[in-house]
Amino acid sequence: MVHVRRRMFVYVCCASILYALTPLAVADDVSPSLDDVRVAWEARQDACHSVRYVWIELETTMKGVELASLPEPNGIYPAEDTKSEHRCSLSISEMKIAIERRGPYWSTELRRFEQKAYRAVFDGAASKNLYSGPAYPMNAVGFITSEVAFQDRTDFHLRAVALLHRPLVPALGGIDLERWTASENTEALRDLNCLILTDEASGERLWLDVARGFLVVRQEIVSNGSAVQRLEVEYTRDTNGFDLVQKWENALLHPGSGTIRKSLSSRVVETVVNEPIGESEFDIKYPANTIIRDDRDENTYRVDRQGKLVLLPKDIQRSSVAIDEDNSNGIDNNSRPNGRWTTLIIVNSVLALLLIAGLLCRRLYKSK
Repeated sequence: MVHVRRRMFVYVCCASILYALTPLAVADDVSPSLDDVRVAWEARQDACHSVRYVWIELETTMKGVELASLPEPNGIYPAEDTKSEHRCSLSISEMKIAIERRGPYWSTELRRFEQKAYRAVFDGAASKNLYSGPAYPMNAVGFITSEVAFQDRTDFHLRAVALLHRPLVPALGGIDLERWTASENTEALRDLNCLILTDEASGERLWLDVARGFLVVRQEIVSNGSAVQRLEVEYTRDTNGFDLVQKWENALLHPGSGTIRKSLSSRVVETVVNEPIGESEFDIKYPANTIIRDDRDENTYRVDRQGKLVLLPKDIQRSSVAIDEDNSNGIDNNSRPNGRWTTLIIVNSVLALLLIAGLLCRRLYKSK
């Protein structure tokens, strides 16, 4: 009887110990929470005061995926798969950002790829951009938006860097975690253990590497049940312990079929962390004759030779209707035609006609 009691006592003690340890064991199997993600992201974000990236972007545009403003019968644009190379840079300093991209862009008007330089900045108060280069032989084109946020914040060219260094700042390309839900369980992606975040409103999903402080290793945008964009990111760590983007692959997909419309392979060639970046990096000095649409006062201007803004006559401005550019869907905003381009084409055409008329009047006057 004594032995039985001793055995029962040992059993109860062991059972009690196991019961006490059970919550700890279960806790190890529970998926990380959004709070865990926030803590890790805040620490990484706070440690990076400034960063500058330079990368080479190899773009492949598949046959027949582009549009033309005046297409030929049975026209296919481009006529074959086309590869091009762009040199890009991105700078971040606290709550300011600047991106530049140079290379061939598809022209819907000319129905071919044209060399273009694109630059966009946000200084914490205003977002500006500039389109220039051989694709704009008459006038460079610029826009200033009224929204206090970077107008290209969802552009896929910069998303990999923004989600690493400013993941909790939506105005610079990060996300608002309050809108997202975390998966109940982690999932394997290649050899990584990932937590998946989902934003049902936008159809966006993020795969976060749990072991490396929730680095974003994949981003996917879904529309009507089909993936339309997929980003895959790889990282490296510098000698100071900073995680840095090393390269990324981006694919724009046909809805439904999932076939690739356009693919981009980006390789970082230079990175500088926590070094001072001059204020001029986050401003644009518009060259003479640039046509600028300023959404803050809904006016259109031309830059004169002294660099001053000259308000265009109202009759020219009235030739345009509402100007709008959607930067919220992650598609290539820099090459897609929209109301803004229609407006500036009209403005440039009117200015050219006025210039020709002035020259003709001057010639007639001299001949008298």
